[in-house]
Amino acid sequence: MKLKVHIVAAIFLLLIPFFSKAQEILGISNSNFAGNMGIFLNPSSIVLAPYKSELHFVSGDIFFDNNYLYLKKRSQAFIKTIKGDAVSSDHFGDYYTETPDKRAYASAWLMGPAYIKNNNKFAWGLHIAVKTTTSANDVPYHVAKFIYEGFDYIPQHGIDYTSGPFKSASLGWAEIGGTYARVLKRSRSDNHIIKAGITLNYLVGSYGIFMNPESAEYNIPDAHTLVVNKLTANYGHSSPIDGDQLLSDLLKVRGRGVSATFGFTYINNLNMAGYDCYEKGDNEKKYNYRLGFSFIDFGYIHFNSKGTRTFAYENNSTYWPGIDTTKFYNLFSFDTLLSNRFYGSPLAAQSGNEFTVYLPSALSLQLDYCIAPRYYANATMIYNVPVSGIYVHRAKQAAIAFRYETRKKEVSLPLTFFAYSKPHLGLAFRYGILVLGTDRLGTYMGLWDATGIDFYFGIKLSGCGRSNGKKYKSKTGCDI
Repeated sequence: MKLKVHIVAAIFLLLIPFFSKAQEILGISNSNFAGNMGIFLNPSSIVLAPYKSELHFVSGDIFFDNNYLYLKKRSQAFIKTIKGDAVSSDHFGDYYTETPDKRAYASAWLMGPAYIKNNNKFAWGLHIAVKTTTSANDVPYHVAKFIYEGFDYIPQHGIDYTSGPFKSASLGWAEIGGTYARVLKRSRSDNHIIKAGITLNYLVGSYGIFMNPESAEYNIPDAHTLVVNKLTANYGHSSPIDGDQLLSDLLKVRGRGVSATFGFTYINNLNMAGYDCYEKGDNEKKYNYRLGFSFIDFGYIHFNSKGTRTFAYENNSTYWPGIDTTKFYNLFSFDTLLSNRFYGSPLAAQSGNEFTVYLPSALSLQLDYCIAPRYYANATMIYNVPVSGIYVHRAKQAAIAFRYETRKKEVSLPLTFFAYSKPHLGLAFRYGILVLGTDRLGTYMGLWDATGIDFYFGIKLSGCGRSNGKKYKSKTGCDI
């Protein structure tokens, strides 16, 4: 499989993952019935919940967002994709502006069988999942343009460009995890409740890639030539080496690690009548409000398997004629090609054979207010917390959502401000055992330019029998 160099640069700089977790599925994760689809945001949600157990069959999410490329409005890309038609390149555009620096995020996850058991004092759960997550941040506009157009973009020829530091990384892994949550404090009148939860995961890494250019001074005089006056950069990978064996190689174990998500929730004026396992509970307010705080995805994967390599360039330079026709067959030939060009030796650039990539960690605050029985307003904030020089960046987010929620069905309208930028309207449904949703409704409607895509689903069954025959009086709600 032969690839041109500028296409490979796109893979390394924007790192679009092969298997397309940083997306928060905000249309369902704050629901009282989120279950296993809510533990990634705040694991304390599974205790003192309106169900006794949840049998989770499968759920997943696929997400992409960036601030450089966009799909033009009224392109009907979604309809064409369903029909199997190709979407013309004329339907795409790019924000070719010096500021802000360009960024891209992609993630996907698939969670298989999972289970939750809740007795209102404590709860526990188990899950297995496969995930992938990718980020590229602070990419200069001229680098993004060459990635998109290739070296033959004439308006950028013959210009001396200087690039500052930017970071990119990508991870793919499988995880097996357990969640435990319990009520820490509960007043006799249920006016004040504090609960906490933690999810611990064992991670098995299938691939890891990072690229951290610190500085670069370069010029592309024409479509065939690259002149690098100075380059300082580090990159590494533990990923499929032989392009012909890409699919089977993705299943190999290349790294191992651990991660944790833990959170706290305060509930004001809990009303147990609203947690009744039958439909009459829908006629009661569950609480006045609940306030959650969580630490998300603090963890790492260490790669040290055969074929793991890191590379370092320190104030190197090169003159590279014929770069537009340069081809290679796998990552090993790519590594030796660069080393030959910048060092004059195929192995001189290699600096090590192991590295650690940290997960996209973040802090989150969630406020859920019960307006009236069945009606809720929610506000969620997520702030990224980088813990190392090599990590996948988690985008900052703010969101407000309104939802109609009953035991059998639910509708949610989240409005998210991804990276604290322009708003995106979403829509989520839960009916019986099925969950469907998106935080990027505009992509499918085609009413405005779309910079990303998102879709998530879930199939799960909540069970809840009688609470030992006990009946509860309403404290905060009233019958409709």
